[in-house]
Amino acid sequence: MTNMAEVYGTFANNGRTTPLNPILEVKDYKGKVIYQNPCTVQAQCPGTQTVDPKVAYEITDILSDNNARMPAFGPRSVLYIPGQQVAVKTGTTNNLRDNWSFGYTTDRLVAVWVGNNNNQPMSYVASGITGASPIWNKIMRTQLDEAHPHVFSPPPDLIKVKICAITNTLPCAGCPVITEELFTVGTEPKQACSPNIVWTTPAPNPAQPGQTTQPQPAPAGQPVKPYTWYYNTNRNKILDGATTTQQPAQ
Repeated sequence: MTNMAEVYGTFANNGRTTPLNPILEVKDYKGKVIYQNPCTVQAQCPGTQTVDPKVAYEITDILSDNNARMPAFGPRSVLYIPGQQVAVKTGTTNNLRDNWSFGYTTDRLVAVWVGNNNNQPMSYVASGITGASPIWNKIMRTQLDEAHPHVFSPPPDLIKVKICAITNTLPCAGCPVITEELFTVGTEPKQACSPNIVWTTPAPNPAQPGQTTQPQPAPAGQPVKPYTWYYNTNRNKILDGATTTQQPAQ
C-alpha cells in the first residue's frame, strides 16, 4: 500500500517521486526540535524526477475524467466528487483478497485498502465502487474546499484538442463520437476525418482472440451498423486497470 501511495503521489507531484515520511517533527523532553520533516520547511519536498511531467499529467487527466468512466461506473458514482477535479483509481485482485482505492489532488493523496486480516477472500460485495471506494470518498471530501474547487494545472507544452474518437483525427461531419484529448504541442492531428467514410463496428480478429480489427469503411450501398466507442482504447485500458492473481498463502 505504501509503494502504491508513492506511485500515485508521483503523478500528483507532476512526475516527482517523494518518499513517504510519516514523521513531522521530533522534540526532546525540553521541547527542543531535534528533527523536522523537510516537507514542512521547504517549498518542495525532497524527491527525484522519475516521470516526464507531461506523461504524469496525462495519467492524471485520464484518472480524473468522469465521462470516460461513466459507461462502467455511471455518472455520479462514489468516484465522482461534484465541483472538484480529483484523480482516482480502483482495483480488486481476482481472488477478492484485496480491494483498493487511490485518489489524489495536487497536495493530498488518500489510499484505502479493504480486506480480511487473515488474508481470506472477501465476498462479492468488494468491487470497483464498493468496499474501499466509499471510504475513500468520505476521507477525500474532508480534504477539499467547496469555496475553492480543486483543478489540476497542466504543464507547459500540453494542449487539449477535439478529435474524432474513431479515427484519432480532427472531427468531421460524419464522426459519431467527438472528445478532447491531450497532445504535446506540435503532435496534435492536423487533418480531419472524411465525412464520406462511415465506420462500422470493428470485427473480432481471429488471429488474436479477444482483440478486434481496425474499423473499416462500410461497403457502398450496404447498411451501416452503429458504432459505439466512448473514448480511445488507451484511455479505457488505464481506467479499467488490470487485476492480479495472488498465490494462496503458504
